[in-house]
Amino acid sequence: MMDSLWIDELEQPRYGLRFGRPTTLTQGNDMCRFQFTKIAAKR
Repeated sequence: MMDSLWIDELEQPRYGLRFGRPTTLTQGNDMCRFQFTKIAAKR
């Protein structure tokens, strides 16, 4: 997936983000939902 290219970068510990896709078109859902959760960043 093309999303993985930028998701992998954003999920590095220094940014303090967690990413999820609870629904996607490829799973048969009506849309792709992207969820970003702020977590403690690690320096």
